Formats: sequence, C-alpha cells, structure tokens
Amino acid sequence: MPNILIISATNDNNLELSNKLQAFLSELQVESKVVSLENLDLPLFGGKTDVEDSIIKDFVRDLSYAGPFFSKKHVAEPEGFGVGGWGNLSANNYRYMRYGMILLWLAEAEVEVGSLERARELVNEIRTRAANPDGFVPLATQGTDRNDFSIVEGEAAANYDIATYDAPWTDKAAARDAVRFETRLEFAMEGHRYWDLVRWGIAAETLNNYIASESQHRTYLVGKSFTEGKNEYFPIPSQAIDRSAVDGQPTLTQDPAY
Repeated sequence: MPNILIISATNDNNLELSNKLQAFLSELQVESKVVSLENLDLPLFGGKTDVEDSIIKDFVRDLSYAGPFFSKKHVAEPEGFGVGGWGNLSANNYRYMRYGMILLWLAEAEVEVGSLERARELVNEIRTRAANPDGFVPLATQGTDRNDFSIVEGEAAANYDIATYDAPWTDKAAARDAVRFETRLEFAMEGHRYWDLVRWGIAAETLNNYIASESQHRTYLVGKSFTEGKNEYFPIPSQAIDRSAVDGQPTLTQDPAY
C-alpha cells in the first residue's frame, strides 16, 4: 500500500500536476501512487478500481482511515458522502453564531473589566458541556465495505480528558490567555480563528511564529511572512475602484499598504 494516494481528475492538466507531485514525493523517498477518479470503485464514483481493497474501508472514524480526531463538523451523514462527492454539502447548515460564542465573548469582556472569576465561570460552562460523555465521539469498528461499521456502545473513540478550572483566576494576562485558548478549542475548524487573531491584535505575532516553525517542514512557507497593518485587510478590488468613478475620476482609492 503506498504511503500517499494521489487522486486526480481525468483531464490532462490535473494528471500532469499529479505526476509532478508524485515525482517530487519520489525525490523525498516517499512512496505514492496516482489514481484517476474514473478508476476508483467507490460509492462516490463509477468505474473499476485498480487500488488495494483497503481504500474502500473508509469509515471516517476508523483508525486505518482518518481516525477519531478527524473533524466531521457540518457533515450530516455518518459516512460523510454528501452531495456529488463533497461531504460538506448537506442540510446541516453552517453556524455563523452559536451560544458558545456568546459565552466566550462575554468571558473576554469580563477579563478586560477585571471580573476574572466571572470569566472563569463562563469558560467552565463550556468545559462542563464538553466533558459530558453523552457528547463524546463513540468508538466504531470498520466492516467489510465503506458503509459497514459498528458503534461500540458505551466506549469513547479517544481518551477524553476535559477538566474545569477549579483554582481562582487572579492574574489578568493568564485569564486572557485561558479564554483565548478556550475559543481556539471550541471553534476549531469552523473558520473563525484568523478573525479572532485579528480582533485580538495578535495576528502578526501568532502567524509569523507559525510560519517560522512550519517553514522548516513545508517548503511553500519558506520566505513567507504576515505584514502587520496590511495583511489583516484585503486590497480594494480594482474593478470597484474603476466603477466608483464620477465624472471620470474614481472616488475610491487603494489602501496605501497595497
């Protein structure tokens, strides 16, 4: 079984890119295999497979596939088959705002006004809910095909260890860090992290630290950086500037940072 399976669309451009990726991985001594969509024998696609049978055994919670830590937020079906092959297209709507956000925004405000114990109570409300075993991802075992799996009743998929903050919060900076960390955990993979960093004024520091670390392992990050005062915002589209013209003169001007 290859270490990496590269699934490609059948057009020439995608196949060419997939083959280049395979050549690059080969230089890194990573075994890989390119498979076109038409040759995959999965419920999402038609055709006949030339891949090992084990690829069909892909219940998302199975350790041989994605495991218990793979995010299924916003995915409605246990199999995650979605619509037209994209697992996130379902009637399970995206939540722009939910109750947990209100609690943690309030906790942020309580920290800034010095009500640290009230902030701790609010964070603990989130943690108490998360620690409820009824909400744990259950252990599941893979059957003989994609949709054949069994839930192991009463057994969690992972060793969940979620505790509340029991010691009083007395340090404002530590309390602020705790609330921000809880926000990061609670809304992971929901698309809010970047905007929280910008709102807190720590986007440049956090993202540049990330880039400095990850660029040692991901070549596409080498030489990249986040520029404070610029990258928190998008440039004004040139079409918007052009269409803002009155008597031939634009009324919008580009952000000087761009």
